[in-house]
Amino acid sequence: MINIKILEITQIKENPFFVYNLNILESNYNKLKIIWGKHQKFNINVYYSLKSNPHPQIINKLNQLGSHFDASSYNELILLEKLNIDAKKISISGPAKTEKLVDKTKKMGVHALHIDSLQELKKINNMGIHTNTLLTLRLAVKGALWKKLGMSSDTILKILENLSQQRFDGFHLYLGREQFTVEQAINYIDTAKSIMGQFKNKFSNKFAMYFGTG
Repeated sequence: MINIKILEITQIKENPFFVYNLNILESNYNKLKIIWGKHQKFNINVYYSLKSNPHPQIINKLNQLGSHFDASSYNELILLEKLNIDAKKISISGPAKTEKLVDKTKKMGVHALHIDSLQELKKINNMGIHTNTLLTLRLAVKGALWKKLGMSSDTILKILENLSQQRFDGFHLYLGREQFTVEQAINYIDTAKSIMGQFKNKFSNKFAMYFGTG
């Protein structure tokens, strides 16, 4: 590991700055791989959210380690494209998907697009998506937050009941942030399983589940 003396850097840099240690980043990522490696019967991938830190060196390092990526804006998706990140390793989330973002998503053929609302679903259906892109429903924590980060189970049930020709490829479960508990996570997995059980014909054989804490 490189020995970096912060005081020496302050003599070179006049403005506030961040110091990133890519060795620690790699160590933490490998710890996640060890944890998920215990569940080999599942095909599990880690998705790094660009909104947490879009620094190109961090993205490149994680890409080398095998990470996948989640973008929430057009600019984030363009950055991933410029860094030559495989579209098959990219998902799109966030409650404010612009037509510009949806159009770029379609052209690139990203791996997955997570739907946050009925209005968003209508927009995407009108514009169309790439045949390789999975379309998932974002199930949110019950309460005020789901109004902007995903949909309640009741809303998802109505969508599945009313859109007879629509097919989906799974769920994105928004598990909260400060609100997160293991019990709550288990409850929402059970809710997703229950919904799928009621509407098996509305889901494809590519079914997948994604988890995020916002």
